[in-house]
Amino acid sequence: MTKVELQALLDKYNKNLESLKSLFNSDDGKIDQEEQSVLDKIGQLINKIQGQLSSASSSEETTTTENEAASIQGNYPIKGSVGDNGGQNDPADVVTIQQLLNKRGANLPLNGECDSNCKSAIYNYQKSKMGVNSPDGRVDVGGSSWFHLLTGKTLDGYEKKVLKVEEYSPHIEKAAEKYGMKVDHLKAIMAVESGGVPDASSGAAFGLMQITKSTWKGIQDKNSELSKYDFDTYWKDPEINTLFGAAVLKSKAKSMGVSTDDPNFTTIAVTAYNAGQGTVKWAIENAENAGSANPTVDFIKAEYLKPAIERGGIYKYYLTGNGKSKNASGSKSEAIDLKYKEVSAYGPKVDTFLEKQDTLSETIDDISTIQGDTTNQKEETPPQEETDNTTTENTNTENNSPSKETPTTSGDYTVVAGDTGYKIAAKLGISFDELSAANTAVVWTKLQLGQKLQVPGSQAAETAAPKEETPQMGSYTVVSGDTGYKIAGKLGISFDALSEVNAGVKWPALQVGQKLNTPAGAGTAADAGTKETTENTTVAEEYRGANKTWDKHTNNRIPSLDARVQKAAYGFVNTVEKELGIKLRVTSALRTVAEQDALYAKGNVTKARGGQSYHNYGLAIDVVEIKNGQPIWNCDWPKIAAVGKRFGFEWGGDWKSFVDKPHFQMPFGKSIKQLCIAKYPDRAKRFGYI
Repeated sequence: MTKVELQALLDKYNKNLESLKSLFNSDDGKIDQEEQSVLDKIGQLINKIQGQLSSASSSEETTTTENEAASIQGNYPIKGSVGDNGGQNDPADVVTIQQLLNKRGANLPLNGECDSNCKSAIYNYQKSKMGVNSPDGRVDVGGSSWFHLLTGKTLDGYEKKVLKVEEYSPHIEKAAEKYGMKVDHLKAIMAVESGGVPDASSGAAFGLMQITKSTWKGIQDKNSELSKYDFDTYWKDPEINTLFGAAVLKSKAKSMGVSTDDPNFTTIAVTAYNAGQGTVKWAIENAENAGSANPTVDFIKAEYLKPAIERGGIYKYYLTGNGKSKNASGSKSEAIDLKYKEVSAYGPKVDTFLEKQDTLSETIDDISTIQGDTTNQKEETPPQEETDNTTTENTNTENNSPSKETPTTSGDYTVVAGDTGYKIAAKLGISFDELSAANTAVVWTKLQLGQKLQVPGSQAAETAAPKEETPQMGSYTVVSGDTGYKIAGKLGISFDALSEVNAGVKWPALQVGQKLNTPAGAGTAADAGTKETTENTTVAEEYRGANKTWDKHTNNRIPSLDARVQKAAYGFVNTVEKELGIKLRVTSALRTVAEQDALYAKGNVTKARGGQSYHNYGLAIDVVEIKNGQPIWNCDWPKIAAVGKRFGFEWGGDWKSFVDKPHFQMPFGKSIKQLCIAKYPDRAKRFGYI
């Protein structure tokens, strides 16, 4: 950009900043935290523009590079429509679209004005790049033009519905939290049922989640908090209809005995959402009676499902109901065939939408490319005093996979309070599938205290020891900086063991001087100073949850890390989601020396050459919050960091000379110098480390 353009942009943002300050103060005479966050964000923009202005030359061309554009407007997507025919044309949104159009070959100044040149560029893009015969000249939030500008891709029918459903994300997230369902499942069901149209109706089912009148009434009988919402008044209400849909899905899952983490959830619970749990149960019974080795999967086959459809009478929709027009012969057999096609295709359709949601989330990676990898993802080799610790490196690598040895013995496990099938499997160090295979008759959603379960293989020997005797507990006094995981590390025990003998303790709210119980065999506070374990190794050992997260990109990246870091990374991401409701994506894990050098060559991304970043040793991750398919760089980093530290990570946000909030590392007491000398001696000589 030219100096004139930069100065005009700077003047505009300075004016906006002063106007907002006056507006915020006029309300109650003070600026609250949320308002200050808005002002800070504009202030950051002003600082970046000033930095460009100071180095700009009057002879520069009118277009900006990707990196310059990213420094002016770093967060996508737009907040309102841009362009002709009713575009809202907020200046910040216009700048975003201008830079995206420039990325795709236009030559627009980033002036925030949707003038005739800007509108013409949108029309031309829609017609020439997207193949739209009658373009509207407008880019809408989450629309086809917006998506194409970001990715260069055209939305298919599924993807359009996925983006439409995103409009109701706040309602979906609220309903998912209230009824313990997964957001992605509810979004996919909504996409299949209504395509995100709140007044959709098949004549028998209604609204976003396509609830029938009888189901609406039935779910009210089971959930008194929903009794105040009468069907005729509220079925078109997106929030209420979504609540009912989530309650229905929960009811179906509970009735079928499957959890949201069950790999057959969409096959069983989601099919029951469409066809009713009675139909699915009868089909499973049919498969069992026929000798199927896997009835909860095979029930969807025609020979098992069709008789169940006939038994339940749900085929009548195509015989005497609103679907009879599709029944060419008007026969019962064709009605059953039509209903079978609908029901058997329902689960796969939901799975397709789940895949599309995941595919669309890759937009984030495209955005990073557009931004030139310069916004919010810079890193630097931290100051030596912040990395060159004196603790010894733990050389024990950890195998995250359960033993594959053939089980030779079996034993019992006794269910305790809070147990679920997945929790028990994690305690035993086996997969849920292994545990389930050894307990085929168990209904996992109806576990009872004291219930005995069969434990396969060698794990039985570990659990068979009697636990009736009362251990002699000790005590520990909380000191400044303590967390549950830190205390467990000091005492040489697992956090689970510490938590078990302190049932009423609120770990995020520990108080200095608070007394805690310690189990028999634990160390003492006096022992803490002599322990050779580090926080890093303690937490990496103690995470007992799943070695996967909500996000396929994260699942692909974590295994590239040092084995000691992998469990902590899984624990970090999953715990942030569980405790804070924030979905993190690992955007960078292990980085090769060549990849690091390529980033360094960009000039404004990192000051670390290949071999000078903890990423090069699989000891660091970069993360970002993902919400509604978009990266949230101004997220609640302190809360996220607090969880990361519990899992042994050092946070780049604590660095004094270079603040890098997305960055978390686990150096195990090793400095970059030490690591580089050991792994890349030639580079170490070049860097002067040797």
